[in-house]
Amino acid sequence: MKDRIKHIALLLVALPTLLFSCTQKEVPESGGEDGPTYVIPYRATVEHLGQTRASLDAINRYIFELGDSLFLSYTDPEDASKKVFGVLCLVAGEGASVATFEGELKSVGFMPSASTPLKATLVGNHDKLHHDELHTNLWNGEIGTNSAAALPKSAYATTFAEAVQRFSELTGTSTFGSYSFSLEQQMSFLLFSVTFDPAKLPPAYKDDVTVTITNDPGVGDDVTLFSGLVPVTDNVTDLQSNFVVALPSTTLNSDSTLSNASIAFTYNGGTVIEDGSWTVKDKDLVKNNYYIFDKTQIEANCFTIEAKEDGTSITFNYTKASHGLQYSTDNGEHWNDVTSTPIPLDAHESILVQGLAQKIKDSGVLFTSAGNKPCYIYGDIMTLLWGEGYSPATSLVQDGGGNNKNMFEGLFKNTNYIDIPSGRPLKLPNATTIGCYKSMFEGCTSLTHAPALPAEIVASSAYENMFKGCTGLTSAPALPATLSTEVGSSGYKAMFMGCTSLISAPMAMNGTTSDSCCESMFEGCTSLLVAPRLDAGSIGDSGYRRMFFGCSSLLAAPDLGATSISDSSYVRMFMGCTSMTSAPTSLPATVLKDRCYKEMFRDCKSLSNVPALPATNDGVASVPSECYYRMFRDCQSINSLPAGHPDLPLVKIGTYGCREMFMGCTGLVAAPQLASLTEVGEGGCWRMFYSCSEVTTIPSVLKPTSIPADAYREMFNRCPRITETPDIKAETMGANACRSMFYGCTRLRTIRGALLPTTLAVGVYCYMFSGCTSLETVPSSLLPVTTMAQECYMGMFMDCSSLRAAPKLPATTLAKLCYRGMFQNCSALTGTVSLPAGVLVEDCYDDMFNGASKFNSLMCLANSRTTWSGDDGTGANDLTPSCNNWLRNTSKTGTFYYAPGFSVKSSEDPASNPGWVYPSDNGIRNGWTYLEFHLEPIFPPNNPFDPEEDL
Repeated sequence: MKDRIKHIALLLVALPTLLFSCTQKEVPESGGEDGPTYVIPYRATVEHLGQTRASLDAINRYIFELGDSLFLSYTDPEDASKKVFGVLCLVAGEGASVATFEGELKSVGFMPSASTPLKATLVGNHDKLHHDELHTNLWNGEIGTNSAAALPKSAYATTFAEAVQRFSELTGTSTFGSYSFSLEQQMSFLLFSVTFDPAKLPPAYKDDVTVTITNDPGVGDDVTLFSGLVPVTDNVTDLQSNFVVALPSTTLNSDSTLSNASIAFTYNGGTVIEDGSWTVKDKDLVKNNYYIFDKTQIEANCFTIEAKEDGTSITFNYTKASHGLQYSTDNGEHWNDVTSTPIPLDAHESILVQGLAQKIKDSGVLFTSAGNKPCYIYGDIMTLLWGEGYSPATSLVQDGGGNNKNMFEGLFKNTNYIDIPSGRPLKLPNATTIGCYKSMFEGCTSLTHAPALPAEIVASSAYENMFKGCTGLTSAPALPATLSTEVGSSGYKAMFMGCTSLISAPMAMNGTTSDSCCESMFEGCTSLLVAPRLDAGSIGDSGYRRMFFGCSSLLAAPDLGATSISDSSYVRMFMGCTSMTSAPTSLPATVLKDRCYKEMFRDCKSLSNVPALPATNDGVASVPSECYYRMFRDCQSINSLPAGHPDLPLVKIGTYGCREMFMGCTGLVAAPQLASLTEVGEGGCWRMFYSCSEVTTIPSVLKPTSIPADAYREMFNRCPRITETPDIKAETMGANACRSMFYGCTRLRTIRGALLPTTLAVGVYCYMFSGCTSLETVPSSLLPVTTMAQECYMGMFMDCSSLRAAPKLPATTLAKLCYRGMFQNCSALTGTVSLPAGVLVEDCYDDMFNGASKFNSLMCLANSRTTWSGDDGTGANDLTPSCNNWLRNTSKTGTFYYAPGFSVKSSEDPASNPGWVYPSDNGIRNGWTYLEFHLEPIFPPNNPFDPEEDL
């Protein structure tokens, strides 16, 4: 279609109330035959009510443009000499959704009253709607009659109907003295898509076509609704055009009905289109609305290939010998057997094709065009397929000896030079057999028009990949399946995947949604603006998986009312929809399934709301895994949970159930409380709120008493605004269960409760509070465990630069790396830390106090260590391999208490003499005082009640 994506040319507006203001009184001019003329200084403030114009800003607001004008008029229905008309120019509001217009109105023959219904047309600098002479004459006060009507042109809009719809919703308020005026759109639109027969109408004379609409509300009661010249508004092909008829208010009453209307087009008095199928019955006409009539003048009964250029050469891959194909180049007068010989065609010459075989036995590409010369295809596809007895087939066969269920699969795949002309449809039968249209047009990059798809029942894989990679396709055909019918598994799968020019989807998609039904249906459609309505009440496995993945222009998600969902139903459905600002208000399913919402809105950076998520899953035998996994990851614009639903009423979550659910939601302020949550699976809350840099409110309690590996791992990592931890009630924890849980929470000051487990797992608290630079104190009894696990406290308080005192560390049995870097860079740490374990293990104290510049008192009762593979030490005589850099960069002076029977020795002392070595950061600091530790006696030496003295 020519100029399909340009600026829309009409703005006929509905202005229910537009009041007036001015700075001076109306000025009467000299009177004439029609009475006095008044000049009225006039100001109008106009704003939009919805998506009304093509030029919208990033959040879908109307944009007024420099050069916009507002045309106003009124003609008294009882006295045509009484008129009001004028032009106002934009004075403020360019680039905004509200604009101010100023100018003058002329009132001829009377002074309008407060109830005078002015008509309005908004004309943009780029929206040339009227002829220049009509602008000059101000239409003589008329709008909507004959050639002076303001008519739309299709440009930015995807469809002709959309072009009109976008220009229908404006309102405004203003005042003029004591007068108030009502402006109201008073017209309905009839839209026609017409293809002319070149034998009856030369293309050059289409502008002179007249349309006449006659209504017959009763027998013998014909009424002419409209008769006049209708400008061609959109030349789609040489012979196909779109027309608009604007019916003014004088034609329409509130009960106007096209009860039995007929439409005729004439040229120079001769009828060029007159067809009973144009008759419209029982069609109510409503003011300020539009109605679409799409009729083709030339319908081909046979499948047809038409050349667009001279020198075209068509070669069939199916032949008479293999498939019974015949062709005709003289409109069916003579038929020839199809062979492998190329068939030459010049521009506008065509081939009719029919099949005389009982069936086409296999699928494949039908034909090629030498040098990829462009071609049109249209007509009845079923003429390629004949049934038993060599009679034309009317439907596809699912089973039996004459099976042709996937006859059209890949029929034009990668034929990137074909198109379907507007006005010459390609007729397809119902999609009732498995895979019947699978990949039919896949890779047809020149295809701009899709065929109509009438099927209400869609078989499995029927439309799978049908238009995949059709980068020239701008609009999708309607999909009329209803809620009472079924769409089979993979029925729409990847149907429009990679259609990068597709702007509009079908208005609605219904039907019972089976497994993988809509999977990847619009994936990669980077121009898609509006999603279809999705009314299915239940969704099969992977039913909407990746449906709009990567649709970076999509503005809003449709409502999703399904109450029954299945595994992976919504996986990555809107992932990467970076322009999408709104999600559905609710996802009402109450029973969660594995991966059902996995990554559903991931990377939707403009998304501002979270749907209500009412699922409780209480009493569910199988706890779903990955149900909310990464659901809103990196949705940077989300700032709150839905009003009335501030919590997730989850009772149980399985493996990775909420992993990274809100990760990267840098605008989120309040996290859900998880007040009902009593069971968490492995990795269930891993990184759930990671990098939520604005979140200040988090759960006060985490109730589950047993959590498995990685359950809370990095849950609040890099949440710098939280000040308190939840009270963690878990009594048993798996490996890495709280690893890095509050890492980088720079304002954290309070740790609620103690960490209750008495048996630890690998890495369970590793880096848990690392980087919490505001943390000054911790509960003394925070860590009650006496038996350690590998890496269990590694880096736990690393970089907590305000921490003044360590909790008690009663552990007597150590594990590899268990204390490594635990207080590293805690530059405010003071007081004595006691380490009662007697046997050290591999790297257990490495970097434990490294960088704690004020730390100056340590009691270590170790008197031996284990050996390990590659150990070059001497066991109990050298403890330093377990303490690499543990006191590096601590206070230059301090006290080191060591175990009785051990010693402090110079590095020059014999290795056989067991003891701590100095100077060495791997042992103790040079300059500290070294004291052998002794328990104070219970009784003093001179106790008068000493039993020995009493004897």
